[in-house]
Amino acid sequence: MSFSPLTFFRAPAAEQLSCSTSELSLFTRQLSTLINAGVPLVSSLETLSQGEDPLSSRVVPILARRVAQGIPFSTALRSFPRIFPMTYVSLVRGSEETGTLHKNLDYLADWLERHDKILRHVKRAMTYPVLVIVVTFVLTMALFRTVVPKILEAVLDMGAALPAPTRLLLVMVEVVKSPWAWLASVLVILAIVGYLRSPQGWRTFTGILVGAPGIGSLLRCAASARLSLTLSMLLAAGSEVMRACGIAGSSSGLPQFHEDADRIRAELREGRFLSQAYNGSALYPPLLCDLLRAGEESGKLAPMLQHAATLFEEETYGRLETLTNLLEPLALAFISLGVGFVLVGVVMPMTTMLSAL
Repeated sequence: MSFSPLTFFRAPAAEQLSCSTSELSLFTRQLSTLINAGVPLVSSLETLSQGEDPLSSRVVPILARRVAQGIPFSTALRSFPRIFPMTYVSLVRGSEETGTLHKNLDYLADWLERHDKILRHVKRAMTYPVLVIVVTFVLTMALFRTVVPKILEAVLDMGAALPAPTRLLLVMVEVVKSPWAWLASVLVILAIVGYLRSPQGWRTFTGILVGAPGIGSLLRCAASARLSLTLSMLLAAGSEVMRACGIAGSSSGLPQFHEDADRIRAELREGRFLSQAYNGSALYPPLLCDLLRAGEESGKLAPMLQHAATLFEEETYGRLETLTNLLEPLALAFISLGVGFVLVGVVMPMTTMLSAL
């Protein structure tokens, strides 16, 4: 195969494209509106292909062409795994079997909008603490490169005895000035990022977070909200229970939930109720198991799971607010400790020298 430098400037293949949750939600809502208005699926896709964004201009025309050729819509969606997640494809496939595509597209749009709302809430909550830490780090590095070395040089010229904080400060200044230290830091960061992007690394990292106080309960609550909502949609669409449990576990966002889906399905094969299967692990909140039991007893499992998803989402928002309120003073405390350490390292030898006079 020949190689050309122009390869770097070519647009990626349509199958490699991705889009944000908000873009996918908008597409799903528009498609649902057109189908509910009586427009055939192919015509609806052709109408939506007139947009300028990559999803509309490059992906939707391919979907329309394949559906016009007789390929099922869910099969066409499966060709774009970076845009349409497994839950999306599975729900469309189930709705094709039951003839309820218009109804389930509304469910999907609601699910995507709620998922996007959680993501935006998390980003908004983390913006201020992350911004404060980044700005502090940049300013500290600038001080360690300019002001602090000159002050320490003056202290050394005075011949004062250097206490431990000052000696540590000298070492930190030398590290900051060394290009090899920066290179080593970059390599370490790249190695950590590469490990975290691997399945095993991500599982290990999330396992640590899930077991941590505070953040662990938040992650389990958010994952339970996604699991409950996905399971509710799939069951309402007529999907088989064991298959729905597997898809819901993978859509939760936590590898631990995804791996536990195999145990859930095994217990269901043995004749256990869904509430008993989920009650067999400490991963899931007790409220989820209680609501599952109530749904099984009342014969309204899907609506009860929908209610559970709403409760867990509200609890997730509350825990995020609490975590945000804790992060802000912690970030300020971290900054204060850094400034205090620099001041102590600079002032202590001067104080010792003046007291000896």
